[in-house]
Amino acid sequence: MTTISQSVRNFENWLAGELGDDLVKDDLRDKHDKMRSDDFVFLRATYWRWCEIILDICPELAGAPEVLAIGDTHLENFGTWRDVEGRLVWGVNDFDDAAVMPYALDLVRLAASAILARGDNGPSVRMIGELILGGYRRGLENPLPVILERDYKWLRKALVLPNSERREFWEKYENLAPGEKPAPSAYIEVLAGALPPGVWSLRGKAAQRRQGSLGRPRFVAYAEWRG
Repeated sequence: MTTISQSVRNFENWLAGELGDDLVKDDLRDKHDKMRSDDFVFLRATYWRWCEIILDICPELAGAPEVLAIGDTHLENFGTWRDVEGRLVWGVNDFDDAAVMPYALDLVRLAASAILARGDNGPSVRMIGELILGGYRRGLENPLPVILERDYKWLRKALVLPNSERREFWEKYENLAPGEKPAPSAYIEVLAGALPPGVWSLRGKAAQRRQGSLGRPRFVAYAEWRG
């Protein structure tokens, strides 16, 4: 098996070949520091490594039925958004690495992230596995969106932020620096195509990169929609 050091070099050489001058080299040094700091952060930052070794570690997973899976599944790939009716919805919000693969890989990676993030007083490994598997089965039996304003008020209460934190969140995006060079027009076109009709004054801005995307240029679309 390739060592992690060699795997990192191989991945970053490939990334440099793909991005060319757009590679953000300073971010890679920052990424390495973060990877050393915390097990959960390491998992988030090294999805390519997971792909390299997971079926060597757990070969029995290869025989599970294949589905269009999330891929880079972990606790922080869940969040909230507003649907077309304005309802607050909770679920997976990052599909950058979605691909066809054995469905069990999503469950195992989600469980691994929960185990790494649980802390000293968190649930047992067995309980984490049982809760994830039980929730997955219930979702297959009765697939429904998680609408926080209707059936999951306990989850809404845990997730809804006070006004001060909401204001801080939006100010962060409002005040994003434009970056050393503007977002490429091709990127802006893709972002615009993902937004609903009626969006006002779309602006593309460079965004702060998170662990898995450090080294890549990253942009967000900032706009107003229905107030």
